[in-house]
Amino acid sequence: FVPYNLDCFERLAKVCDRLKERLSTEQKALTLSTSSPVLVLADGTIARMFLDTLASKTNSEVDAATIWTPEHETRSKELSKLVTDPSKRSIALRQLIAQLKVLRGNIAEAQPHLLDERIKALKNKKTAVETTRKAADLAASQAFHNEPLTSVGSYPWRSLYEAARIYSESEAYKGKTFPVLDDEALCVLCQQPLQAEAKARLQRFDNFVRDVVTTQADAAHDAWNAAVELFSDATTKLSPIPKVLIDALKAENETLCDTLVAYLTDAVRLRDQVEASVIGSNDTPVEKAATIDLAELDTFLKGIETEAATAELATKDDAAKKLRDELAELQARNQLHLNKQQIANRVGDLQELKLLEDAIKAC
Repeated sequence: FVPYNLDCFERLAKVCDRLKERLSTEQKALTLSTSSPVLVLADGTIARMFLDTLASKTNSEVDAATIWTPEHETRSKELSKLVTDPSKRSIALRQLIAQLKVLRGNIAEAQPHLLDERIKALKNKKTAVETTRKAADLAASQAFHNEPLTSVGSYPWRSLYEAARIYSESEAYKGKTFPVLDDEALCVLCQQPLQAEAKARLQRFDNFVRDVVTTQADAAHDAWNAAVELFSDATTKLSPIPKVLIDALKAENETLCDTLVAYLTDAVRLRDQVEASVIGSNDTPVEKAATIDLAELDTFLKGIETEAATAELATKDDAAKKLRDELAELQARNQLHLNKQQIANRVGDLQELKLLEDAIKAC
C-alpha cells in the first residue's frame, strides 16, 4: 500500500522520461534533416563561411547576406566577360570607345545647329538675302535701264565685277583702286583702251556697287553663304548608326543604344529637311528640333574605359586571379540570393534544434 500522492515524484519522473524521449526523437529527425548542406558553394568565399555558421545567424543577418542589387548584376556580367578572355574583351571595348567618341563628337558639333533658334536664324538670313536682293535689283533696273546689256547689277554681274576688281588691284594695277580710269588705263576684261563712254559707264558701275543698297545686299548674301557653309560643315557627318555599332552598344547598354538611335534618326531627318526647305527651295516642312543629353553617354564611356583598363590588367596573372576571386564571391552571393527562402528555413530549423537541445538538458 502506497499512501496518497506519495508516488507523484515517480510519476513526474516517468513523464520527464517520456518527454525527453519525444524531444530526442524530434531532435534526431531535425538533426538528420539539417545534416545536408543547403547549398554547395566555393570554398573560401564569404557566402560559404556564412552558410557554415548558419546556426548562429539571425533573420536580419540572412536578409543582409542575400541582398542582390543591380550593381551586383552588372559587375557580375562584366567579370564574366573579363575572366573568359580579357584580351578579347579589352580589344572589343577599345573599338567601341573609339567609335562612340567619334559619334559623340559628331553629335556635339551638330546639335547646336539643329536647335529651333538656330534654324530660325538661318531662315531670317535667307529672308534678308531675298529682301535686299529685290531692293538692289530695283536700284539696278532704275540705274542701268539704258545700258546695252540686261541684268546689270544682278548677282552674276556683281560676281563678274568683283572678279575684275580683284584682278585689277592684285595684278594689273597694283596699288590703285578699281576702277582705274587714267588716260593710259585698259579695260581689265577686254584689255582695250577705255574710251570716255566706257570710263563713264565704269564710274556708274562703281557708284552702284558702293551704294548702301548694294552693299547691304552683298553683306546679306555673304552672311547667308557663311551660315549655310557653317550648317553644312557642322551637320554633314550626321548619319544613322551602323548596325555593327548598334549590336555592340546594345550588348553593353540597350537603353543608351535606343536613345542614340532615336536621336540620330530625328537629327538626320531634320538636317535633310533644313537643307531641302531652308537652304533649298523645297516646301518640305521642318520639324521641331531634336535634342539629347550627352551626359548619359559620357558616364557610359567613363565606365567602359575603366573596364577596358581592367581587362588589360586581367591579362596579368595576379590581376586575373583577383578578378576570378571577385567573380566567385559574386556568384556565391547570387546563390544565397536565389535560395534565400531555403536558407531562412534552415536557420529556423537550427534555432528550433538549439531549443530542443536545451529542453532535453533540462529534462
